[in-house]
This record gives sequence, structure tokens and C-alpha cells, in this order.
Amino acid sequence: MPASARPPRFRQAIALDPNYALAYAGLAASETYLSDERGDLAMLRSAVAAADKAVALAPQLAEVYTTRGRIRFARLWDWPGAQADLDRALSLAPPSAMTHRLYGYLLSTRGKLPEAVQEMRKAVETDPMSFDDWWRLGLYLQASGDLGAARKSLQRAVEIAPQSSTANAYLGMLEVLDGHPAVALDRFRSISNDESSYRPFGIALAEQALGHKQESERALRELIAHGPGQSYQIAQVYAAGGQIDQAFEWLERAYSKHDGALMHVRIDPFMNDLRSDPRYKALLVKVKLDSDPASSVH
Repeated sequence: MPASARPPRFRQAIALDPNYALAYAGLAASETYLSDERGDLAMLRSAVAAADKAVALAPQLAEVYTTRGRIRFARLWDWPGAQADLDRALSLAPPSAMTHRLYGYLLSTRGKLPEAVQEMRKAVETDPMSFDDWWRLGLYLQASGDLGAARKSLQRAVEIAPQSSTANAYLGMLEVLDGHPAVALDRFRSISNDESSYRPFGIALAEQALGHKQESERALRELIAHGPGQSYQIAQVYAAGGQIDQAFEWLERAYSKHDGALMHVRIDPFMNDLRSDPRYKALLVKVKLDSDPASSVH
């Protein structure tokens, strides 16, 4: 678990100073992460309350708006509210890697991939050692169909953080999309077999692409055992395998838990076979992604 996902430490800080806005922001970020992993809506509500408290305590602090903005778009699907928070953060502080990253998130959810790529390029220029920004740049390039550039970005993320399950997983996903499932399988097997769900997810995906049904189903059962926080990844495996009804069943579960990964549904190439189905349009309506209002992104 990342160091940022440690609510007790932030609660201890709040107990020492109940007016410490950044402690509330840290608590909000931590609980958001944990609520997504666990599919815990009560914890998500607690995270929202902590983010609101941070803004109330320090309305002139950019960081509290970036924290709340991320929660609003990634988990609440409140696109106007997220836009307002990020615009407010930008008005209070010069552009930072975090600002560019969050604008990239927001633009990508709307399907505005060229603009999202531009923001992520600014992020890696600002902080070239952020593996998180490199893999996200790779993700948006991959969704844009530029697999060569995506590969370079994802490889850079792995070079910076070779033990990152996230960076390795996205590089493995690229290998599947690029027609190299055996290479992908080796990549996914290299991921540490800890509490991360990326290993069974990737193995299920790669084994499926290799035509190894039993092996894929075994890994998929392991992924399902990780809990409701993996609903979107389960849907990806089913969608990639052409099992459309099962994919939509798990997307509905992801929706019911406000799964943060749903913000990728418009750009996810593994969802391509679902886009002509009326259920896909209905899902976009529910998560408020069925329209493309003009963005005021800088």
C-alpha cells in the first residue's frame, strides 16, 4: 500500500491540530484510494467530507482544490465541480506537474485525447522523474492509437520505477494490444504477488489472448477474489475476450461502487467491442460522460 494510503497518520495530525487543512487533504486522498481498492462507499463519503473540510479551512491553498478536484472527477463524476476546483487551484499557484496531471485526467475522461496528451507532456517536462506521469502519458498515447510513442513512455516509467506494479501492468497491457501476449504474460508474471490485483488481471488478460482458456479463468477467479474494487478490471478481461454480457455485468458493479477506473471507459481500447451496444451509451449517461461540453482548460 502506498505511503499516501495511511489514514491513521493523518487522523493523528488532525488530532494534534484540528485546523490543519493539509492533514484533511491527505486524509481525503488516502481514504479515496482505499475506498476504491475496497469498493467502500462509506469511506468515499468520509473522503469527500475531509476534502470539503480542507477547502473550508484553507480556501486560498491550491493543494486543497486539487485534492477535491480529483475526487470529484475520479469518483463522483462531477465534471463541472472538478473543473471549477482545478481552475481555482491554477488561479492560486503557478502550473505544476500535479496541475497538468489532473487536467490530463479530466480531459481524457471527456475523450479529449490530444489535449490530455499535451497536458501530460507538460507534466513530464515539469517533473521528468515522475513515473506516475510517464505511465499516464503512455496510457493516453495508447488510447490515441500511437503505440510506438506509448511504448517509449511506459518503458520510461518502468525504468524510473522498475518495481511499480502499475507501470509494469500498463506496459503489459500495451503488449497485449500490440499483439505480443507471450511478452505480456512474462511482464505480468514479473509483478510482485502481493496485494496488488494487477498480476492476476494481467495473467488473465494475456492467457486469454494466447488462447489458454483454463489458465485465464484460473487467474480471473483469483482477480475476482480480490474483492469489489476490481470490478472494472474484471470487465476489461471479459470485454477483451468478447464476453459482452459478462463485461456489462461487471461494469454495472463498477458503477455501483463508484470504481475510479470507470473514468477510463471512453478511451479504453479493451472496451471497443462494447461501444455499439445500447448498454454502453446508457453507462456513459449514468456517469455523465455522454456529452462533450466545452472545456475551459488553460
